[in-house]
Amino acid sequence: MSKVTERRNTKIQEALAKQNWNKILQLLDQELENSLRKDRAYGTINLNIPVSLDGRHTEFGDKISNRALDPLETLLDKEENTSLINALLSLAELDQQIIIDRYSDYKSFAKLARETGLSDKTVKKRLTSTTQHLKNMLKEEI
Repeated sequence: MSKVTERRNTKIQEALAKQNWNKILQLLDQELENSLRKDRAYGTINLNIPVSLDGRHTEFGDKISNRALDPLETLLDKEENTSLINALLSLAELDQQIIIDRYSDYKSFAKLARETGLSDKTVKKRLTSTTQHLKNMLKEEI
């Protein structure tokens, strides 16, 4: 057990002895509140955020439909993915790395610049031009 958890448990016991239920609830929620604060700081999306579209308490994740794709939609998705993969493979290796690291690994321009040995500005320029090139390539296939 960590020191933080031990201190929290001690405070809970002290609040229990004083029958301070509000303090107990606050201490019990503290770990969750800390994780939510970290999520906000890192820009992480939490699907458990409360929303009220119809006047009732509902969580955001409950509003996402859960539907399976029919065979035609599955085939179309597969073709789109194949087109995207082929377009990515036609790029230079450095451009592939920049695109994939930026959009799937969410790396910052500074981190990409350090990894590639280029300046931030050059990485941004290559990302912009490569993204536009990919868009044009994919439009031609449609």
